[in-house]
Amino acid sequence: MRFRYYCILIFLITKVFNFENYCQTNYQMSLNNAEKVDSYTFEFDVTIKSTGSNFTLTSYQCSFSFNQLIINGGNISFNYVGSTSQLNNPPSLAIGYDSISGAPRLHFASNAGNDNITSTEKKVGRFRVQNSNIFGNYCPDLTWNFDGLSNTILTGSGFTNITVPNNHLNLNYNNPLPVEFNFFNVALVESKINLTWQTGTEMNNKGFEVQRSIGSDKSEWELRGFIAGEGNSSQPKTYNFTDNLPVNTNKVIYRLKQIDLDGSVNFSQEVEIDLTPVNYTLYQNYPNPFNPSTKIRFSVPKESMVILGVYNIIGELVTELLNDIKTVGNYEITWGDENLSSGSYILYFKAKSREDNEIYSSVKKMILLQ
Repeated sequence: MRFRYYCILIFLITKVFNFENYCQTNYQMSLNNAEKVDSYTFEFDVTIKSTGSNFTLTSYQCSFSFNQLIINGGNISFNYVGSTSQLNNPPSLAIGYDSISGAPRLHFASNAGNDNITSTEKKVGRFRVQNSNIFGNYCPDLTWNFDGLSNTILTGSGFTNITVPNNHLNLNYNNPLPVEFNFFNVALVESKINLTWQTGTEMNNKGFEVQRSIGSDKSEWELRGFIAGEGNSSQPKTYNFTDNLPVNTNKVIYRLKQIDLDGSVNFSQEVEIDLTPVNYTLYQNYPNPFNPSTKIRFSVPKESMVILGVYNIIGELVTELLNDIKTVGNYEITWGDENLSSGSYILYFKAKSREDNEIYSSVKKMILLQ
């Protein structure tokens, strides 16, 4: 009830001191620096400055309408962030969220004071909107309200109404993203690259194209696969994608191309992974069993002499795939022989470092099905 009496008091004072010169006061009061702190918290600044002669601000009451979809079934609270005002008379009265005038509104007011407003912008204060549920991907659409009992009123000398609605600027919102990413990570697991990402909320999300760029050159992005999205969700969703280890490169960059149901797109941040080998490794061939061919991968951490051969089950050399010097990197060879009979074969790998003569060897069992 205190807020209602305060509004009536200002209204009566305004009627008594309705001077034309104060109604023409030149000022700009703005909403700016909006920030979605997290899925439950939204903050913004209210600022004021003179666009003409300096003037005295003796009290103020500010009210805002907003997009009620952000409530999302939760409980909204509205608060002043303490010690953020640059005024001598900071917000201290009737700070909160209610529906006094019908539609839900946010509001705050001051006690009587005496602030000199100049052309230097001053922060009335920073304000925080919090929800017990996540806001979702709805734009708050915060706008100044001048109607009803809970409205915006500024008073100057003698508590005269100096409110000029056209002098109040709303926030310039960007369109909210249909998908809010919580994280996007990449990791090397044996001969595979695992991508993991999580969304906080989704709206009309068809899915994600996984794209990669080889090396440091981002001019070409290769499509590696597609993961279907949740569509609409107000809960965190986690996604995974596995990519093959690329060869002839020690650096790979990934990004996600998020696609809406209407065809519009947004891109995630880019994540980079260093693939420089730290150990000699012979990976299991794939596919295995295979027909007619299989891929053989190995990693070399130092410039080395590398021998790669295929033997039958009784130890006879079937074919020598490689006998050459290889620099640091990841390699892949495709092998198959239609003249061989079905059965088990042994893949033999040996590497000798040219730097320190370190020797490494390994074997893998392969199965050919003709």
